[in-house]
Amino acid sequence: MSRKSRGKKINFIFPSVAVQMSGFLSFFIILKN
Repeated sequence: MSRKSRGKKINFIFPSVAVQMSGFLSFFIILKN
């Protein structure tokens, strides 16, 4: 049970970090242009 919740936590954190990174990249590209 604890292992399952741990995996769920990782699956929740990883996408949020990816979204943050993609948002930062798009913001940087807009500034560059």
